[in-house]
Amino acid sequence: MGKLKIKSDNAYKTKELACHVLILIAGTTDPTNMYDEDKRALSFGPVPKNYWDQKFVDQLKAFDANNNNFAVMSAHGWTGDNRIKNRVIAGEYIVNRLCGEGGQKPYYPMKHKPMYFHLLGHSHGGNGMHEMTKRMHDLGDKWPEKWKIKSMIYLSTPFFNDIHKVIYTEKTFHEDAEIFHAYNDYDLTQRVVADFSLEALAGGVDNIDTRELDISKKELKTLFDAFPIETLTESDGLTGLYMSHVNGLDLYTRTIALFGAIRNIIIEVLKILEELNKEYTYEVDKKIENEKKEKISSKRQLLKNIQHEQIQTILNTFLADIDFMQEELEDTLNIHKIDKDFTKKQYFTDLLRGQFANNFRNLLDINTTDLSSSGNSIWNILSNILKSNIEKFDDTYVDPKTQYEKTPLKDKIESYDVTNLDKYDQSDGSKNYTEFIDELASLEKNFSNPPSINNLSELLFLLIANSDKASGTINELPDTISMIEGKLEWICTGDTDTNLKTIRATLENLLAVFVQRRAGENVGIADERHTLSEAEIVKNEDDDENNDVLRRGSLMYLMKESHSTSRRVFHKKIEEFLTRIGITI
Repeated sequence: MGKLKIKSDNAYKTKELACHVLILIAGTTDPTNMYDEDKRALSFGPVPKNYWDQKFVDQLKAFDANNNNFAVMSAHGWTGDNRIKNRVIAGEYIVNRLCGEGGQKPYYPMKHKPMYFHLLGHSHGGNGMHEMTKRMHDLGDKWPEKWKIKSMIYLSTPFFNDIHKVIYTEKTFHEDAEIFHAYNDYDLTQRVVADFSLEALAGGVDNIDTRELDISKKELKTLFDAFPIETLTESDGLTGLYMSHVNGLDLYTRTIALFGAIRNIIIEVLKILEELNKEYTYEVDKKIENEKKEKISSKRQLLKNIQHEQIQTILNTFLADIDFMQEELEDTLNIHKIDKDFTKKQYFTDLLRGQFANNFRNLLDINTTDLSSSGNSIWNILSNILKSNIEKFDDTYVDPKTQYEKTPLKDKIESYDVTNLDKYDQSDGSKNYTEFIDELASLEKNFSNPPSINNLSELLFLLIANSDKASGTINELPDTISMIEGKLEWICTGDTDTNLKTIRATLENLLAVFVQRRAGENVGIADERHTLSEAEIVKNEDDDENNDVLRRGSLMYLMKESHSTSRRVFHKKIEEFLTRIGITI
C-alpha cells in the first residue's frame, strides 16, 4: 500500500485522471501519554505496533488491490498523546510530508497532477485531520492547486466546540467532497473522556517502579482473605464477649501481620508519590522538533508540592496510627500469651484507643448533598490532582454536522451507527447505560459553567460509583456496616464504642454518596457476573492492544473496546462510500 497505480501511464497523461489517496491517521493510544516507541500511534508496521487491527489491514489491502487509481498512505505516526499541541503537530507534519514543505521530502512529488485525498481517522485522528485542513489553508499557494480533499472519514471522533475546528475552503476541498462518520452509543471516550485534554504525563510515570507495591498488595490480599473475622462475630455460647485462648492468639497474630502489610503498602505509595512530585522535562520527538525548528519541551510535576505534602501528611498520620495499634496489640498479646483468655472488648480497645477513628473520618469526609469536603479529605485532594493535570476541558459532541454548518458539506454527511456491533449491546447491563451517560453529560455541562472542584468531584464520584473495580467494595459496604452495628458495637463501651460508631457513620455516609450515583438499582453499568465465561468477555487475538480481558460494560470496556468498535474492521459501508464518491475508473 502507498504506491500510486493507474491503468496506464498514457491514460493518466491524456485524460489527467485523478489519483485517489486514502490517508490513515491513528488516534490517541494511551490515556497516560506514555512516551515510548511502542506506544506511538503508528498507522504502519507489523502488529502490535500497527494501530489498526490485522483484520482491518487485510480488508483494506483487498479493497486497495481492486481499485486501480487508488493508493493507501499509511506511513504516518505521531506520539498519540492526549494533548492539544501533539494533535496540532501531527496534522501539520503529515501535510508537510505530503507536499514537501517544512523541510520534508515530498511523499507524492507530482504536484501538477490532480490528487484527491480521503482522510480516515479514528478518535483524535479525526482532529488531526482538522489540523491538516488548517495547515493546507496556511500554506496558501504552496499547497498544490490540483490537490483536493475528496472525503473526510471519521471513526469515533470526538468533535470539539473550541479547539481543532475544521477549515473549509474551496482551495482545499473538492466541490463534490462528502463526509462519513461512524459512532457507537456506548462509546464513553468519544462522548465524555475526550472532553479532557491532559497535560504531558510522559516522563513523570516512565521510571516509577511498582513491583514492590504489587508484592505488598498481594501479601495484604492473602492476609485479608484468611482473616478470622468469625472469631469476632460468632457467639461463645455465653455472653459473646470472650474468645478462646487459641482463637485469641490467632486473631491478634493475624491482625498484627495485617497491619504490617498495610504499613508496607503505605511506605511504597510514599515512594511513588515522591517520584510523581519530582519535576521532569517532557520532550517531543526530535524529528518533530526539526520540523518545527524549535525545541519543544515543558517542565512540570504530576503532583504539585502542596498536594504531595497533603497526601504525605495523611499517610504519615496513618503510619503513626498503625504503629500505635500494633504496639497496643503486641502488649496485650504478650500478657495473654501463656494461657489467659482474650476478650473482644479488649481487642477493640487496643484498636480504637488512639486517633484512628477520627483520622479515618477526616480522610473520607464528604458532604452527601454537594460533595464538598475538608481540605485534607482524600476526595478533595484527588479532585485537585485531576484538575492540575487537565490541559483543557472542551465539551465534545458526536455528529460532525456542527463542524460543517456553514459549508456546502453540512448536508453531505453519511452517518453509520455501529452500536449493534458492540457486544455490550446484547448484555443485561446495557439497560443501565442510558441513565449513567445522561447523568454524566449533565455533570459535564455543570463542570463547564464554570469548572469547579465540587463539580469535578461529582464527575469523580459518578465514575467511581459505576467502576467495575470499585463495585465489589461498594457492594460489601452494607454488610460491613451491618456487622459493625449488629455484632460489634454492643461489645464496646465508652470511647471505644464512640470511635466504632464514628467509623460506621463514615462508611454509611460514603455508601449514601455512591448509591445515589449508581446506574440501576443493584449494579453499575457492567453486567453483574462473578465468573466470566468465554462468551462474557472480549478478547481479540488479532490485536494485542485489545488482548486484555474486559468485563462488558466496565468503564474500561466502554472507554476502550466500545471506542474501538468502529475501527476493528474496514467496514463495507466505508468501501461503498468510497466507491460511490468516485475512486474507481
